[in-house]
Amino acid sequence: MAEQIPFTIAENLLSKLTSFASEEIGLVSGYKNDLRRLQTTLSTIKVVLLDAEEKQEDSHAVKDWIKRLKEVVYDADDLLDDVATEGLRRKVEGQGRIVRKACDFFSSSNQIAFRFKMGHRIKDIRERLEEVAKDMQTFGFITRNKVDMQVKNNWRETDSPVLKSEIIGRGEDKKKIINSLLCPDNQSNVSVVATVGFGGLGKTTLAQLVYNDEKVVNYFDLKIWACVYEESNVEMIVKIILKSANVEVSDLSLEQLQIRLRKHLEEKKYLMVLDDVWNVDYRIWGQLRKYLMDGAIGSKILLTTRNKRVALAMDVNSPYALGGLTEDQSWDLFEKLAFREGTSRVNPNLIEIGNKIAKKCKGVPFAIRALRGIMQLKSRESNEWMSILENEIWKSFEDDSDVGPEKKHLHSLDLEWDDTGDGDSGNSELLLDNLHPHPNLKQLHVNWYGGVRFSNWLSSITNLVVISISLCPKCEHLPPLGHLPSLKSLSLHWFNSLNYISDEMAESSSFSSPSTTFFPSLKILKLFDCPNLKGWWRICMDAELVPQFPRLSELAIRNCPNLTLMPTFPSLDMKLYLSNANIRPLHQTLKMKIMTATASTLPSTSSSVTASFPRLKSLYLEEIEGLSSLPGEWMQNLISLENLCCF
Repeated sequence: MAEQIPFTIAENLLSKLTSFASEEIGLVSGYKNDLRRLQTTLSTIKVVLLDAEEKQEDSHAVKDWIKRLKEVVYDADDLLDDVATEGLRRKVEGQGRIVRKACDFFSSSNQIAFRFKMGHRIKDIRERLEEVAKDMQTFGFITRNKVDMQVKNNWRETDSPVLKSEIIGRGEDKKKIINSLLCPDNQSNVSVVATVGFGGLGKTTLAQLVYNDEKVVNYFDLKIWACVYEESNVEMIVKIILKSANVEVSDLSLEQLQIRLRKHLEEKKYLMVLDDVWNVDYRIWGQLRKYLMDGAIGSKILLTTRNKRVALAMDVNSPYALGGLTEDQSWDLFEKLAFREGTSRVNPNLIEIGNKIAKKCKGVPFAIRALRGIMQLKSRESNEWMSILENEIWKSFEDDSDVGPEKKHLHSLDLEWDDTGDGDSGNSELLLDNLHPHPNLKQLHVNWYGGVRFSNWLSSITNLVVISISLCPKCEHLPPLGHLPSLKSLSLHWFNSLNYISDEMAESSSFSSPSTTFFPSLKILKLFDCPNLKGWWRICMDAELVPQFPRLSELAIRNCPNLTLMPTFPSLDMKLYLSNANIRPLHQTLKMKIMTATASTLPSTSSSVTASFPRLKSLYLEEIEGLSSLPGEWMQNLISLENLCCF
């Protein structure tokens, strides 16, 4: 498995070194030169990180080099956090506070001893980083632009020829979409048309049919097809669009990029397809729209997405809802795929079974196409085809008229796959997408789900109180959950491929409004056996601005050693369980509580208690790297502690 490049943490570290306050510099006086050398060396390494990321795929030596670099960078970041926290603690005591604040993770209050200790750490980290920099010369790394690499990794060409002979039942949909594109909008030069539907319905295929239609080709001066997927960065999206239009994009700032994009679109009646869009950040689309408005009258943007919220973010009030195929259309498609030589010489029993199988696909083209691969592995014996017809997989496609009433009164739902997550991820996603439980559901338990993405409907079940998802080795993306008003317990267990819990930005506007609270009811959070989980958010601009769990009472993290950034948890009062976990989230929470106590107008007698967990009843710490002992001041403030286990 490739090593994750510590690009963001390196940028944050450089920023901290640049903006070190005078009080903090005083704590490490005598070592300013070491800090400057540290900053210079890190700057030199940062510019080749993206080339290193690419080369590690073919070199174990490069992969080991990246691993060494990560260790040094994280140690350096911890050191600066420790210095900053000590500086803040001393500033608080200097203001005449009587009760000492919760300390960080070193206990000495003697300034000379502290400076001596930090000096040794600074020199050690500086020397280790210089060794890493020296070794990088042997790999011949070149300077790469971060956004260029992201474009290379994320851009995919979907404007491929469509086999019209295999497209069934989309003639009317195609006609309606084309009519929308060819109809000028009186309100604006450029308008947006959106096609919305769950995975497997054929949104991309329909868009390709429209894109390549003769009327469309003749109507527009310029056509661009871009797949922006889940990108949450305006600069990245603009680069993908320009690259899709064969426009040079390397080494350009966002200002230069938007000028180039506007010039490329200026006074042209263009059609731009943004395929498979997932991101719903209104700010991103609001900014992007400004760059797309220079087209001639009649320009259109065609958007395909599974999520209606994406269409709304692009100001599309009435998106085109793509439906499934009719039973006759489903059979026509199945027949073309399963009986390419025709049905004249086929056993009538197979035709009858095949017709029933096609009906069970509920009009979803992807399901029918997926079955083609299965059918090709089966012989033309009736019993083989019957085994497919009678398979348990069809339970998820039962008629709503049969299970609908039961769903409305269903309070708890357990879903379990029996293929240990090794089956076709597309099939798993399709099945889950089509399930969509009733909003009255209170508890959801999922095991052995084999998909890469978890269905978006999870975000819409607003009455959920308990979510427990376990044993999902392929899952990389979860839908937004922070807005669920009733959710009290969230448990994620054994997600081998999950890097981030949320694809949204930490500073998303959805949590900046006073009326919206982040996980407003969550009391219990358990994160177990997620070895590649790095943070809560895929994008976090400032660790100081992350949301906090307002009511979290119990937190358990086990075997998630790379989880370094998550929401803070100042209200813990029942249990804190950390086993083979990173200490940084706890450190960040304590730092936030110190800062809150410092800014508070409460009497000094209560501020030190505020800075730790005075109501916490159980504390369990095991195999915590970087924590050699429990700080005395912090322990003294755990006045309600009943159970303590440290290993």
